[in-house]
Amino acid sequence: MRIVFVNFRTLRSQNFFIWALLAGFMLTSCHPAGGPQDELEDLPSWLRRPGINLDHVAIQVQSGEVHVNVSEGGVDLAGSSVAYATLHLISATQALEIGKSTTDAQTVPGSQRGPIYEVVNGGFNAVIPEESGLLVVSVHPTEPEHDVIRVSSASSSLPSAAVSDLASPSQLFSLSRVLGLELPDAGSTESWFNMSNNKMLLHLDEFGASNLSQITDSSGGGSHGTLHTDFGTNCTAQGKIERGLRFFAGQTTNVALNITHFTDRGSLALWVRREAATPDLMTVFASVHQIPNSGVELLGDVVTGKLVLRFADGTSYEDKVIGNLPPEAWLHVVITWDVTQNQFRAYVNGGMTLDENTALPWRASSLNFALGTGTSGSWEGSMDEFAYWERALTASEVSSLYTNQQ
Repeated sequence: MRIVFVNFRTLRSQNFFIWALLAGFMLTSCHPAGGPQDELEDLPSWLRRPGINLDHVAIQVQSGEVHVNVSEGGVDLAGSSVAYATLHLISATQALEIGKSTTDAQTVPGSQRGPIYEVVNGGFNAVIPEESGLLVVSVHPTEPEHDVIRVSSASSSLPSAAVSDLASPSQLFSLSRVLGLELPDAGSTESWFNMSNNKMLLHLDEFGASNLSQITDSSGGGSHGTLHTDFGTNCTAQGKIERGLRFFAGQTTNVALNITHFTDRGSLALWVRREAATPDLMTVFASVHQIPNSGVELLGDVVTGKLVLRFADGTSYEDKVIGNLPPEAWLHVVITWDVTQNQFRAYVNGGMTLDENTALPWRASSLNFALGTGTSGSWEGSMDEFAYWERALTASEVSSLYTNQQ
């Protein structure tokens, strides 16, 4: 008998048709002639995991009850004729632990609220007594054991669990495994990306993030950020990788970053998504000295639909267009520099869009670093996975980072 080993992580980004051929080969090889290899119930659960479309989920708190409605078609049955749903109440700490887990199902004792619900025509309704905390809606291909929360692998197109902070129940986001997608934290056993000289890593996945919330730095350096917003709005939102932060229109929402200077070599990376905002020049990221205005800013020009890098030294400035800025689309942006070589580069979605090898206006110290605010208008949209290195990432590293996180 020949044993064939397959690298499923490599296959993850390939066309689903390849997966289907592989699955068919495996099933045909494992069943005896005349066996039920074509029956859906014989497929492994990881090939037919149901998923939730967050746009079809409505959660309301009223009169001491929590009402959950998943409209018809809101649950993708993944080719099956039936699926099941459970409701759970968990803490933020438990949700973060689930996100770092290595299995697709987690048992959280005492979490389940209500019975197991059968999904009919891709939807279901439920009512449970009101409580505080995070409500998880989890869907399963078969009837689960009590207190089991099922989460998709992060490569799924739809999550198997949606979560809502019942303090702001209308805002929903996915609850899924993020191993191999989020940049590795300090001390992590993951090694898919070189985090040497990483000085700030903000996953931006805090629950219930509101005015003056700490935005945790996971680099190990303790350079935590602080969220500022005009109102007591919950800024936690669906991110590119699980959760992110939303910057609201009409509010001065920003994250103050605990950095004051640039080193001669460095890199910045983040995911950004703009809303269909009023025509304006909006700030994604800024490192500025206010008087005179100097530093580096990443701007979104809604009028032209372009991403712009602005370099200023207090006397002059130069704008460099680095890519398009379509509405409602996640973009991965990386900026690298080596001022000793007059080298400035920018990458959008893994591809190099700026390769400047001449001196640009540059200020390195006494700067105020922030996300969402600067010398131009405030950002309207979402951000996720901000990182700062005191080294210039290579083109191959940027490509790897985008490929693994898209």
